[in-house]
Amino acid sequence: DTTANGGFVSAGLGARLVFLTLGVRGRMGFFEAWQLGRIGGELGFRIPLGPLEPRFDLGFGYAGLGSFDGIETETIAIDGFYARAGAGLDVYVADAVSIGGAATFDFMALTRPGLSTTDIADLQSSGNATDAQASLLAAEGSGYGSTVGLMGTLGLHF
Repeated sequence: DTTANGGFVSAGLGARLVFLTLGVRGRMGFFEAWQLGRIGGELGFRIPLGPLEPRFDLGFGYAGLGSFDGIETETIAIDGFYARAGAGLDVYVADAVSIGGAATFDFMALTRPGLSTTDIADLQSSGNATDAQASLLAAEGSGYGSTVGLMGTLGLHF
């Protein structure tokens, strides 16, 4: 499959100076046949308007797919980089607590090295790859993809 829907969890840690935030964020997406993990740096811009705070984020870092249904993730490695842009709105319900929502768009460039004949033979003998799949797994692969995320947020600001 080339498309899927699923949920994700995200956590970030950063430092904020008035309206600029610099930090790191990790995100894990959960889909039926795989998981998509991302970790990288993030730059945020916030516009403080009293209790309302519109925000814009840019991120860049490492992305990797894993946990393929029926195929060993140690054998097949698909990874690369991502670039993210997002926007949201936070509402401060207390001095150090905000709730809100955001939308993000991630662009990814991923690669997969070709498998050795030994790895392919192991996958075939375990029933995890057909002959047609084995010939594809012998070749290197690359591709581009994207994700769109809609989320509710809870912020703790220290």
